[in-house]
Amino acid sequence: MIVILFKRTFIPIKNWITYLLILFAPIILMVVVNEVSRINVSESPHEFKGRTAINSAQRLNDKCTWACHYNTNHCKKYHVKMNSTWFPTTDKAYFGIINLLESTQNYNFMNVLLFLFLIPLLMWLLLIKVLRMQAEIKQLKKSNK
Repeated sequence: MIVILFKRTFIPIKNWITYLLILFAPIILMVVVNEVSRINVSESPHEFKGRTAINSAQRLNDKCTWACHYNTNHCKKYHVKMNSTWFPTTDKAYFGIINLLESTQNYNFMNVLLFLFLIPLLMWLLLIKVLRMQAEIKQLKKSNK
């Protein structure tokens, strides 16, 4: 797949540094936002398999918690700001992904693998491809003038 997306060309170190920053900046930002938001959480945190989460497991009407993870209907009723006529369509995709992850017999691992590594990696590869194409177009325009 990578061979299809990228031609085998020399890529300067400056570009690789930019590409790596593009890859890691959103992850670092997500960690920073999570840790800063931990300060504002007043409820007792949810514990699962010996790990402590930021949010609680209490059912709250003003914000999502782990209760929403375990009871999607509660979240849809109080937190989702989307036209409810879309639920039959979005539920198919949402529960389809959940069922697919559960069918692997290792839901937690597959969830992390898919949403933390594979999808971001694919998005990163496609973004790099776009950036390289833009540079190529810019170079072609420059050479035609």
